[in-house]
Amino acid sequence: MTSWGKVLLVLLATLSLVITSVILVSGAGPRAPLLAPLDNNTDISYSNLAATCRAFDTRGGTSPGKIQPGTTRNFSLKNAALVPGQGGDAGCVVPADATAVFINLVAVDANGFGDLRAWATDRSQPTTAAMNYFMIPGQIANVANGIVIPICVGNTVTCPTDITILAEGNAVHVIGDLQGYYHKFPKDLVKSFVVTRDGSFVFAPIGTSCGNYGAISLSVTAPVAGKVVVEATGDVRINHSNATTSEVDLFIGTSTSDCPGNYGHDSFMILASTLPSGASFFSIPVRRVASVLAGSTTTFYLNSQTFGGAGHLLAHGGIDITFTPDPNP
Repeated sequence: MTSWGKVLLVLLATLSLVITSVILVSGAGPRAPLLAPLDNNTDISYSNLAATCRAFDTRGGTSPGKIQPGTTRNFSLKNAALVPGQGGDAGCVVPADATAVFINLVAVDANGFGDLRAWATDRSQPTTAAMNYFMIPGQIANVANGIVIPICVGNTVTCPTDITILAEGNAVHVIGDLQGYYHKFPKDLVKSFVVTRDGSFVFAPIGTSCGNYGAISLSVTAPVAGKVVVEATGDVRINHSNATTSEVDLFIGTSTSDCPGNYGHDSFMILASTLPSGASFFSIPVRRVASVLAGSTTTFYLNSQTFGGAGHLLAHGGIDITFTPDPNP
């Protein structure tokens, strides 16, 4: 090859590196045809991990090193016990019901040109490449590609490993950084629904610190990611004394000591010091909106606190929670 031909080859390889290196993952997973529902009764949901994490890295752990040309290597994405040994971060796994992952594959320090193929360990090898890689003489070329890969469907017993990666052409190190995962679910799970705790009489004294004095709470389990609107009403008896400002606040918290003081999470009733003494009943509504993760169970508490006066009671209270699924990405 002439010197000009060598220069052209290096320029083309460098340009390819620039182009492929910017194919990085985004915050939301792509909707891939291979993940289409199998029938009219199922659908697919995508969830981002709380933070990107490294699931495997052939340069670390107890890895035997680069994947050699024409050979495969299996990696686990559900079994936390295997992740550190494959060079990954502790705890970098997806839930047991995940059917595919959105992962950033990185080919590092290749010995030459080649491609990677990736597939679920319980499926057949695909005929197309997940990404291509190459070598630039005198440099270490890192080539990245964000891709959706189906994984072995089952628990860590039936699926001890989840994906298989084949290197074709030349030996190469491979890194896998997890962004999120997909799972299938029955379509009837994505409907909005309401859970209710009917009002009950408690007549519980309200203290001067935040507390769940009436022991009124309600839990909701989210079948998929979504939002909940929590609405509660507390009937309060305020024991007012003239020349004293009486105040009782109600809150919706996620623990018995959670009294968030921002608007939309609390309501209150105040009686001015100029009013005559006496006991009066007031119905105080309170509302909170919160995001919930797929499969999570959250308990919301009707908490209360006295800010003025003494002898106030939470006489009666109830909670409604409305769940609404996020739009399918």
